[in-house]
Amino acid sequence: MTDRYVDAESSASDGALTPAQIERWREQGFAVVSGLASAEVIADVAAAAMATFPQSGTDAARDYVGFGSRARFVFPAVHEGFNALVLEPRILAAVAALLGVRIEDVRLTQADLWPKYGHDGGLDQRIHVDYPNHTLTHPAPWHRPEAVEMIVYLGDWSDTGGATAVVPREGPSDPA
Repeated sequence: MTDRYVDAESSASDGALTPAQIERWREQGFAVVSGLASAEVIADVAAAAMATFPQSGTDAARDYVGFGSRARFVFPAVHEGFNALVLEPRILAAVAALLGVRIEDVRLTQADLWPKYGHDGGLDQRIHVDYPNHTLTHPAPWHRPEAVEMIVYLGDWSDTGGATAVVPREGPSDPA
């Protein structure tokens, strides 16, 4: 089996998603996009995270288990930079474009920041689905999505090989 990686595509010059990115998300279930948050906001949040979480490779990092930030970076957060990232206008515009709604109709249901540490013998993130966090019913039909899941990297994942894996939809007859 060969590894497959999808390079991030820059957003349009106005910060919006390109038609190709929207189409990829609608047909394959994901899009890898760069440029939706300002470098200044990313740097601010990354610095706060580095000051808060254990440094990679330490005993504290090896002992860090579970999801989330232990309520330190849950929106709305004490850290204003994290709030600015969550409410970044280009991110909200991208979500609105994906869902086909006005920005005013976007409703945030969850935002949290946490570190990822590789551990000997495995990773600290199991395969999971997020839809139960956003609805009490089964997810909406494929072509009428009601939610957008998003991961914002605060650093260069290629430094550690820690890219997120996705399973792309393989067309309309894909049973998943």
